[in-house]
Amino acid sequence: MIAASTATLVGAQIVQLGVFARSYALLYLNEHDPLMEKLWSKVHLEHGLALGGVLLLAGLGVLGGIFAHWAGGGFRALHAEHEALLGLTLVGLGVQTLFGSFFLSVLGLRKHLRFSDDRVATRETDRALV
Repeated sequence: MIAASTATLVGAQIVQLGVFARSYALLYLNEHDPLMEKLWSKVHLEHGLALGGVLLLAGLGVLGGIFAHWAGGGFRALHAEHEALLGLTLVGLGVQTLFGSFFLSVLGLRKHLRFSDDRVATRETDRALV
């Protein structure tokens, strides 16, 4: 189960890195990816924060339940290794999703940077804004 937890966290990180790379290519290198374009138009920061929050709270709930059971039993030997690992995995996925959502949001700021006449900002104006 430790190997499965590790594989889950590493796999999620690899998928997230792929999404970061495809988003960068779409937003900064003018590549076209119909799936990513559709996702960028429909999925927002709030969606990622909600998913990450649910995962984090679920993991904390599992860990809290384990702790309550342990405390209720007088802090004796605890036989909930599998449940604890599940809770820790959910916490890890939740935190990863929260921070990944913020990174994607920052990556997409250029997409939303517009002038009053609705022209997309050039690289020179991007540098001037920094």
